[in-house]
Amino acid sequence: MDLDEAAFLRFLAGRLPPRAQHHVIDVGAAAGNYTAEVLASAIPNPVCWTVEPRADAAEALRARFADRPNVHVLELAVSDHDGTVDDFVVAPFAEFSHMRGRFPGDTAVTVTVRTVDRIVADEGIDLVTLLKIDTEGFEPQVIAGARALRHAGLVHAIQLEYGGTWGQGPPLNSVLDELRADGFDIYQVPHLDGRVVRIDGPSAEDLAFRNLLAVQR
Repeated sequence: MDLDEAAFLRFLAGRLPPRAQHHVIDVGAAAGNYTAEVLASAIPNPVCWTVEPRADAAEALRARFADRPNVHVLELAVSDHDGTVDDFVVAPFAEFSHMRGRFPGDTAVTVTVRTVDRIVADEGIDLVTLLKIDTEGFEPQVIAGARALRHAGLVHAIQLEYGGTWGQGPPLNSVLDELRADGFDIYQVPHLDGRVVRIDGPSAEDLAFRNLLAVQR
C-alpha cells in the first residue's frame, strides 16, 4: 500500500459518521491488497465490495477472501455506463490492465461494465463510506458513473489515483472542481511525514503519480 493510501485510511477512521457497518467499494482491486488494508484498518465493521473485471484476478480474490463473509467480489469493470466493452486490455499484471484504448499487440477481452450507481442499487448499499478508484486513467469515467450517489450525498469519501495514465482523459482540476461542487473537500499527502493536507486551490496538472482523497464536508 502507498504511503498516502495508508495515511488516508488513518485520517478517515477518525472522521466517520456513526454506523453499524461501513461500506467500502474497491474499484480496480487487482490482488486485493487495498481491501486487506481496509479490513486491518481502524475503520469499524467494514463491508467491502471488491471489484475487478479480469476473470483470473476475480477468482484469486474469491480464494483470498473466502473466509471473510464481509468481502464481496464483483467480476466487473466500472465506467460511466452499463453494458459490455470488448477492448479491456489485459496487462501481464492485473493492476495495469485498463480500458484506455487498445493498441497493436495488446490482448483484449470482453467484460461486463457497470456504473457505481448501478452497483450500489444492485447490491442494496444505502451509504458508501469509501469509494476507492484505481483504474489506470479511467478514474474520471468511474466518478461520472457515481453521479447520482454523489448528488444525493450518499458517498462519504472518494479516493482516486492520478498520474501519467490520465494523459488522454479530462484535466484533473475539472474532476476536482466537480467533486467540490458536490460538497467534497480535497486532500492529499504532499510530504513523506504522512500528513494529510487539504487542497483549496488547483492541483498541479503534471501527471506525477499521487492519490487524492475527497471527503464530504
